Amino acid sequence: MKSLLAKKPRPDATLMKRPKLQRIVAAVDFSAAGLTTLNYAAELATLFQASLTLVHVVEPKFGPPEAERLAAAKVELNRVGERMLGSCRVVETTVRSGIAFFEIVEAAKALDADVIVIGSHGSSEGDHTALGDTADNVLRHAPGHVFVVRIPAPEFVI
Repeated sequence: MKSLLAKKPRPDATLMKRPKLQRIVAAVDFSAAGLTTLNYAAELATLFQASLTLVHVVEPKFGPPEAERLAAAKVELNRVGERMLGSCRVVETTVRSGIAFFEIVEAAKALDADVIVIGSHGSSEGDHTALGDTADNVLRHAPGHVFVVRIPAPEFVI
């Protein structure tokens, strides 16, 4: 009969290794909440000395032609990326056209990202009782890890 006080097996050394994050994708929607999300992404990129790719998606809608909205988004996203260069090793930007969650997931796949950073709610903040549709769908379809920043964000120290 085995003793109930027998030594517990030591955790496998591979379970105790620090995750290696080399490529981080951050979803950017230019909202105030999105800036909070970017701060978290920049902290992770700095901590892990990872490259950071900012992804903005121009979704189809009525209004200005899509080409104009894509051009404006590229200018704004590059401006945001330049401001982040001081704290991050590498910052790249990409603007995609389509359905936000799908394009974010596809960008992460194309870049072989280790983690996607996304806010729980974006520029169309609506109902705060559940995850926003985009964040929820990214969680369901992402090829890897997803870091969801709760909006409004409580203080978080890494």
